[in-house]
Order: sequence, then structure tokens, then C-alpha cells
Amino acid sequence: AMRLPDGIRMLGADPAAIRFRFERRTEATVPVLADVGPTAPDVAADPAAITIDPPVASVSGPRSSVDRVTVLHTEPIDMSAWSLGPNERIVSLELPDLPWVTVNPHTVRIRVPLAPDRVVSQRRGVPVEIVRGGDLDERGTLIYGAESRRVDVRIEGLRSAVDALPNSDIRLFARVDRSAFREADGTGVMEAAIPIEAESVTDRWTILAIEPPTLRAT
Repeated sequence: AMRLPDGIRMLGADPAAIRFRFERRTEATVPVLADVGPTAPDVAADPAAITIDPPVASVSGPRSSVDRVTVLHTEPIDMSAWSLGPNERIVSLELPDLPWVTVNPHTVRIRVPLAPDRVVSQRRGVPVEIVRGGDLDERGTLIYGAESRRVDVRIEGLRSAVDALPNSDIRLFARVDRSAFREADGTGVMEAAIPIEAESVTDRWTILAIEPPTLRAT
């Protein structure tokens, strides 16, 4: 019965009844994932090397709400000012927007090792310059007998340097020396397989392989 002040009489109510729904309270353990953001240029984070402590969190509340939470994420982590090597931070978890749901713990410790962001690139048709050695006759025409003056090159280096590197800046040369030539099968034709070399490399990129590694000349 409803108790009302003296002199007040209830004539009716709309709605005439209120329905209550009760759920069992439950608890679940879900994994925590790191929401890592951008790094500084030429710096990279290996997702497989990121560790989170603890790696899981407890979610409790009404079963229908808890069942909807399968994973928890950290708040976005901006790593643009982080340095190379190991980095460690305490970060908050993004809490689910669900009624009567609680999460424990609210924060985790994340460890992120950062390394130089190095990539490998395959370049095709890189030109090779023919360089005369000191013992060649200046009147010789050996350079015209080169079979191919373009090769494929595999380079490795910092991402920004490799992305900005044109093929024309990959300076290759073959040093033609008379001593390298041998007569082929008694035909009187002199042949040589001349190693292809790189003019220079930097600490930002280097050459891993040249294919073919030699230049055939007659």
C-alpha cells in the first residue's frame, strides 16, 4: 500500500505497474591490448615486443553487459617523443561505457622497445658506370663490349632515406683492367667478368646485393 499525507487521495497512476529485471552479477577476465600511436621519424616499435603488466583485467557487472566486453584497450599512447631503446610508462585503460560495469585495475604498465625503422627495397635497372683501370690502352674499345650496364640492387636503410632515394643516387661502377681479360676458347676474343662495386654508402642506407654481381665484357 502507498502511504500518502493526510487529505491526499490517489485516483490513479500511469503506468499502473513498474517492471523490474534482475540479472546475476558475474565477473570475467579479458586481455588488455596497447593502443600505440605514432613514433618519431625513422623509429619503429615491434608489436610483438610490447609487454603489458598485467596483461589481463577483471570486468564485473551484470552478465549481459560483461558478456559484451571481450577485450580492453589502453588509452592512445603517443610515442612521438620517445627515444630509442626500452621505454616504460603507466597508462590508463579505456573503460567500457556500460552501466554498472567495473574494471580492475584501471591502469597498466607498458614496456615498448623502440628501434631504428629500417626497410629493404628492391631496385631494378640501376645503371652501372664503366671505369677504365690504369693499365688500359686509352685507344681501346673494351667498354663497348659490356653485355649489360643495368642491374638489380637490393638496399637496406632507414625508411625515410630509402623512400627518398632515387636510382640515380645509387652509384655503381665496374673497373675495367686489362689484367682481368682472358682469351676465350682460342678464338682470340678477350673476355672478363668484372665485379660491380658501389661508389659509396652511408649510415642511412647500404647495399645488400647486386644482381648480377659481375659485368661481362669483351
